[in-house]
Amino acid sequence: MESMRLSRCLADPHSHSHYIRIVSMSEHDQFARLPFSLLGLILIEAGFCKTTQHSALGICRSFRDCVLEPITLVQALVAAHGTYEAALMRAVQCTRKRIDQLALIQELLKTVQADCQDGRALTLAVDRGQLSTARLLLECKEHAPRADCQGGEALMLAVDRGHVAMVRLLLDRKWHAPRADVQDGRALLIAAECGHVSVVRMLLDWKEHAPRADCQNGCALLLAAQHGHEAVVQLLLEWKEHAPRADCQNGRALLVAAEHGQEAVVRMLLERKELVPRAVGLWPERGT
Repeated sequence: MESMRLSRCLADPHSHSHYIRIVSMSEHDQFARLPFSLLGLILIEAGFCKTTQHSALGICRSFRDCVLEPITLVQALVAAHGTYEAALMRAVQCTRKRIDQLALIQELLKTVQADCQDGRALTLAVDRGQLSTARLLLECKEHAPRADCQGGEALMLAVDRGHVAMVRLLLDRKWHAPRADVQDGRALLIAAECGHVSVVRMLLDWKEHAPRADCQNGCALLLAAQHGHEAVVQLLLEWKEHAPRADCQNGRALLVAAEHGQEAVVRMLLERKELVPRAVGLWPERGT
């Protein structure tokens, strides 16, 4: 049925790029089982696979040889997405095991700049936790994306995912590294809210421009308390310098922990001997 549908679509030149995208990048294995003659015809009609004396069957001797080579994939991606920049973005998002993603990206980078679209390829790689891809982009000899592009968005994404190695890769860049305290400690707040204690510790202990543990009047503590991240709450309260007060913002950490049923955090806050948050006066009297 699928073969008949694809055969009918060959008459429509506008459909070629659509099916090339499916054949080359789809996760669905049924496309890998298409007859080689049909697959080869699609490639030929799409204009990026030359005909030979051995016909389409010879061109498509195997699905892997025909479709998964980096040069062929580059042509397929450009045909499907219109521009080399769009093809690069799609290549960064490619997760097929049979495709050598790094080789594909390297082939694209011969034509397109790695920092195009204000470093979007880097942020896409970081968002997907692709450490090798992010390193490849950052280490381009020419037109490498800045690690602090888009106001440090790559760092925020790495922190949100709890990817310690990615956070270190970005912060440790020699040139244009994002500050660990960028946007008044926003990365710390994200890590605390998500409960990524290793990332929280890395940010607080970074060698330069580390965020204060009590930045934004203790917001990191409040977020960790609200979501019940005991290890983060303890780390913040016991940090060696600029630790947030347990009763910061008039005891709001205790309030949000109680409101969200975080009993262990409530107990932790109430047991702080040096600065016990006030348990009385936080809630209005009932019936008034």
